[in-house]
Amino acid sequence: MERNRITTNCFNIKPAFSMLNLLQLTLTTWISNLVNSNLLLNFAKQIKDNRHYLRTIAEILLVTAQQKIAQRETGRSFRVKDIIRKSLTFGQSCGNFLAILSVVARHDSVIAERIRYGPANAKYIHHTIQNALLDIMKDMTLEQIQEEVRKAVYFTVLADESKDTSKKEQVVVAVRYCLNNGIHEEFVGIAEAQSLDADGLTDTIISQLRRIDANMKNCVGQGYDGASVVAGRLNGVQKKLREKTGSEMAYYVHCYCHRLNLVIVDVVNSITCVANMIALIKKIHSFLGTSTVHVRWEKAQEIRGLKRMEIGNISDTRWACQAKQLSAMAKRMEVVHEVLEEIIDNDTDADRVVDANGFKLQMDRRFVRYLLVTKHILKKAKFASDMLQKPTNDLSNAIDLITTLKEEVDACRSREKCQQFWDEAEDVADRLNLPDDVRPVRNRRPPAALRDFYVEANIEENLGQAGFDEFVRDVYEMVDKVNAELKRRFDEKNIVMMQGVTSLCPSSSSFLDEDSLVAFAKLFNVNTDCLRCEIATFHHLLKRKDKEDHPKGLLQMLSYLETLKEAFSELHRIVLIACTLPVSSAECERNFSSMKLIKNELRSVMKQERLDSLMMLGIHRERGEKLDLDNVVDRFKARFPKCRISL
Repeated sequence: MERNRITTNCFNIKPAFSMLNLLQLTLTTWISNLVNSNLLLNFAKQIKDNRHYLRTIAEILLVTAQQKIAQRETGRSFRVKDIIRKSLTFGQSCGNFLAILSVVARHDSVIAERIRYGPANAKYIHHTIQNALLDIMKDMTLEQIQEEVRKAVYFTVLADESKDTSKKEQVVVAVRYCLNNGIHEEFVGIAEAQSLDADGLTDTIISQLRRIDANMKNCVGQGYDGASVVAGRLNGVQKKLREKTGSEMAYYVHCYCHRLNLVIVDVVNSITCVANMIALIKKIHSFLGTSTVHVRWEKAQEIRGLKRMEIGNISDTRWACQAKQLSAMAKRMEVVHEVLEEIIDNDTDADRVVDANGFKLQMDRRFVRYLLVTKHILKKAKFASDMLQKPTNDLSNAIDLITTLKEEVDACRSREKCQQFWDEAEDVADRLNLPDDVRPVRNRRPPAALRDFYVEANIEENLGQAGFDEFVRDVYEMVDKVNAELKRRFDEKNIVMMQGVTSLCPSSSSFLDEDSLVAFAKLFNVNTDCLRCEIATFHHLLKRKDKEDHPKGLLQMLSYLETLKEAFSELHRIVLIACTLPVSSAECERNFSSMKLIKNELRSVMKQERLDSLMMLGIHRERGEKLDLDNVVDRFKARFPKCRISL
């Protein structure tokens, strides 16, 4: 009985032990879940902080690229061991990027914590990480351009070449397209030219266009300068590009700004009186640039209460600089004359006095006359060039600008206009008390048949009239040479294209000329039968509309046809192509200006990939503002799946 009682009690204890085990298991599970939950929360917080840290680094790189602030990549660069432990200071060797990161860390606890206590091998501030982030943001920007080019359908290629500070030949490639009734010229990339022959340049241009996956069958134009290596009809880049890509519609258009520049340079160099006047201004610029004379030059302007103005150097090739410096010389001629007189009267340096005296003697009335005439013509040409450089210009506007320039220059070819220049020059010369023209004249022996005759004539008036007649002849010569050069440089070889574009402009007298439009349409494989019907229908449509509702320009014509695209598909197509055709390669010149700011003398060893990324983000500033930095971090994670920090 005793044994049975003990056995029964033992069996009664088992449920107690089972409840205890269950309670212990439940408690262990709860603690484990709590720990796992805390671990997950900490891990999620760590990922969030890591993404915030990398996103901040990307944002700093983006801002420095947009502001074209120099970023260190090679040379005596920053090392992790330079960090002062538990400090936000990166040492004296840090560059702009690390300095800005240090400033951000002072206002961001997450960044400060990572810099102070983060592992030294996972700070992600090495230049290779910077290059990767810049490359990702560059690719995202290119994707935006690629999508726009795809929607626009047609595009043209713009390219130019220049040397950087490290003497490397850089080729800039841009595309021009029409989207949402607006013309866009967008930078695509910059590449080092391994070869400067036609084949090498063509391969470089094609490689840059492949970055946006451009369909070369839809390329309708090429815009370059007039160098033979690109403009050659048989072996130039324009020919090679069509052959290698099969883009037969990619017709070459010589940059209008470059042509206009050649016109002025040729005229200035061919007319002796103008060339002498510009050479004298160059010498005066060098003279006023010396330290002693420049102090007097600034003081003379300050005494007169004038805004400080410099007479800069005149470029032999860039006529826009000539127009600017001639205007400066005309505005500050009295100050220049005053400085020269002060040097002649008071200076003790004999060489300086001789130079000043020579300049003063050469700044006579003749100099003033040709200065005013040349300034007038160059200002007209500069205005036309500034308008041609605008990305929103189309070929019809370019043709109108050149035609207007011809008319304005031709208006100077009259005695009335010459008399205005003469009177204005005389007023300036009288204020400066310049001597009259005294030119040595060889004494002529009168003919023997007139030896016994008495001559009644006012010699002084004849001399004055002879001076004015000579001035008129020189002005006529200048105007005639400008007109001749304009006609030669802008005598379009592809007259079919120019006539077609003109016929699409509503303000043209040949608007909707059927023969011109059909010939133009054949260049781009447009259905001419449908086009003829659409032209006739569009004529009747415009007659039913008030003249105030008619489109005024080529872009307005495109916008007008956008809503009628289904009914006038072929007409809309050729108008779209006409808007897309290139006018100038000024966009490439603007990109080279950005290159000089990014790759300067202090950053002359910058690698090509980094230069390309910085230029892409610096030029496309507005696109950079729209970049999703979280997407940048996601792409970085996909590119480097084994990175040291969890993203």
